[in-house]
Amino acid sequence: MQLRFFLRALTFLYILPFISHAQISNRYGTIVDIGSRSGIPYVSIGIKGKALGTVADSTGKFKLLLDNTVAPSDSVIFMRVGYHTLGKTISELKDSPWAITMEASSVLLNEVSIKASKQTIETYGRTPASIYLTPKAYMRVPRTSDVSGLEQATILDINNQILLKEVDFLLIRNNFANLKYRINLYSVKNDLPDKIIPTKDIIFETSETRGWKKIDLEDYNIVLKNYKKVAVSVQLLDAKLKDDDVNKTLLLVPSYPSPFKKSFFREKSESEWTPLKNTFLYINFQAYKLKD
Repeated sequence: MQLRFFLRALTFLYILPFISHAQISNRYGTIVDIGSRSGIPYVSIGIKGKALGTVADSTGKFKLLLDNTVAPSDSVIFMRVGYHTLGKTISELKDSPWAITMEASSVLLNEVSIKASKQTIETYGRTPASIYLTPKAYMRVPRTSDVSGLEQATILDINNQILLKEVDFLLIRNNFANLKYRINLYSVKNDLPDKIIPTKDIIFETSETRGWKKIDLEDYNIVLKNYKKVAVSVQLLDAKLKDDDVNKTLLLVPSYPSPFKKSFFREKSESEWTPLKNTFLYINFQAYKLKD
């Protein structure tokens, strides 16, 4: 009896360091505008180079989960269109709560007044079809993190100057009751999404979480000029599972099988983009081709 108790105690002492090593810690905080002191909604938060991060809520509050891979020297990046990107090391931020201030930036994509008659509407990207793929690579997101920040992207060839009219994309196979998304536009470098193109935030929310979604972009007045390629992405900001389901549905936009295309995904805003060959994401936008 004593030997059995001793062996159990020894086993517990042996595995205790591994349990402690794998522990997860939470960091809480609020992000505010340095001038108005009001909360900044939907700021992307990520650990540079790691699949860890989140997105602040509509009031600027957030909870960030950190695991044993995070070092004091790692940088936390706070990014939102319309604000200067902010980077802080874990050691600088120290313990919760984190009080983060961000400064507004005046750098936005130039809005133009379109006085001339609009040209014929053209479609760029993957239009509806009866075949789709959901690559297994989408299932690799760490369970230690939340779903906020998950992002899928596709690269589109475009004309020299276009005015965006709408963006469409397909959602399938998910168990969410409500979804909130952001549409991001990126320049392209080395065949990967690169720097975000500064526009007004394109955010929408829906309780109809399957089927084709259409977002009207006319009021955003977004003109893309001197881009031969752009990357368009769908980024998950928040999600509510049906009936308190504990299973996580991950990325939701399927792909069309294509030998000449690639789609991309990343777990968080500061993790690396993962290319998926032979896949053409079901995202497209309609646009007016403008005269130079």
